[in-house]
Amino acid sequence: MFSLRTLLLVVLFGASVATLCVHYEPWYEGPLLTIDTLGAKVSDDGTRVVSSDTQQSNVVRVLDLRTQTVAADIHLGGNPADFRLSPDGEVLFACIQESPDGARQNWTEVWTATRNPQLRFTSDWVLPLEHLRLSKDQQTLFCLSPAHEWDVATGKDRLNWPDVVLPTFSNDAAFFNSLMSIDSLEQFVSSLKSNMNAHPVISGDLTTLFTYVDRAPKAQLWNMQDRKKKAEFSIPSRQSTTDFFWAGLSAHGDIVAFLLADSGLQQTVAIYDMRSNSVTARLIQKWSNEPGILSESGKFYVRIPYTGDPFSFDSQFTIFDTETGAIHKQFFDRDFAIARDGSRAVTLKIDGSSSDAPSRIEIYNVNENELVKRLSAPRFDWQRLWCSTDGTMVAFSEASDKKRVFFRRRPEQWWGIIVLPEFWLTTVLTFLAIWSIRRDGVSYKNVRVSGPSAPAPPQ
Repeated sequence: MFSLRTLLLVVLFGASVATLCVHYEPWYEGPLLTIDTLGAKVSDDGTRVVSSDTQQSNVVRVLDLRTQTVAADIHLGGNPADFRLSPDGEVLFACIQESPDGARQNWTEVWTATRNPQLRFTSDWVLPLEHLRLSKDQQTLFCLSPAHEWDVATGKDRLNWPDVVLPTFSNDAAFFNSLMSIDSLEQFVSSLKSNMNAHPVISGDLTTLFTYVDRAPKAQLWNMQDRKKKAEFSIPSRQSTTDFFWAGLSAHGDIVAFLLADSGLQQTVAIYDMRSNSVTARLIQKWSNEPGILSESGKFYVRIPYTGDPFSFDSQFTIFDTETGAIHKQFFDRDFAIARDGSRAVTLKIDGSSSDAPSRIEIYNVNENELVKRLSAPRFDWQRLWCSTDGTMVAFSEASDKKRVFFRRRPEQWWGIIVLPEFWLTTVLTFLAIWSIRRDGVSYKNVRVSGPSAPAPPQ
């Protein structure tokens, strides 16, 4: 009754439905990543991870995270004290502690993380690696915060800014050791041997420079291309004495969040929108010595509590809506990470204080303010949580040399299945199978109505 075409389409339809069922869950666990060092760091986009070589102290290895293949082995000029990949994983920044012969100490190297890595830039200063960016043409090296820029070809500073004081950097051992032992941007800025009067910060797309001048006091936004001032505004304080602590820019530099520490136990975070040329919100938060996080879109600001004690149970991570100034979500958890675009947040929850207390990882959709995934986690065998820039990948340590990695294949809402190719393949096969079955039915009816054909008469 059914043709071979129909049977084949039905088989393909069944296989497609089975694949869709297997891939229906939004989050899935990737291969367990084994790295022979505790110092491994993942690029912001989740494509690559860099770690030191346990056999050669001056070698770092860059791995492709999805395929777990070696992307580059980079031989540094000395023993690295710290290293970090650029957001896209294509550039390596490394702070070198000492050369093999001991003749040189404390400097920074910039490498391309390719099959044939090249040393692009060497600085005699110790630079904050997490804030370094190399331009697309690889001609200019930027430090986003505190703002600075260098010509890659000559290694010289580009200090041709009108009315803007850019910082200088140090390479002495005491400064280097203090830099390696802290995470706070506020402490880093206070350690610089320069007039940090301007507090300069560069946006992630390298188009906008922000400065806050204490003596005015006033804030300014500058165009990075033509060096012209885009906006200038003042922020009146609630108190007579106010200290400027920190500033963050959205990805395109159109929204600025800056932290003003008033006298007392509270701080004011002012949100400035360049599009309306006004302060759109003031956020009042508990005092913290840690810089906050402004999402790339500028929609959310995250307060980071004091992190001097990594095992403190007094953590309170607060997400504010920058348009209204209201609290969007609070997390009272051991650890926290948020995607740079503000789409997903990851928290570590521990039920109790004993060493064998159960713990779990929870992933939240920040925009919808809902829990979308819960993962089991070991009690103390973890490092800081990590979340990719777009919130499609999270990772945490299961043991000293292993990292569990989870990927998001589709939006968590029920309609998210429309982004899966299996959904569209199943839809197409459904219509084809129905069409083929109906055609077979019409052919069968025609055969029954006409009956079997009479044999030809003998000649």
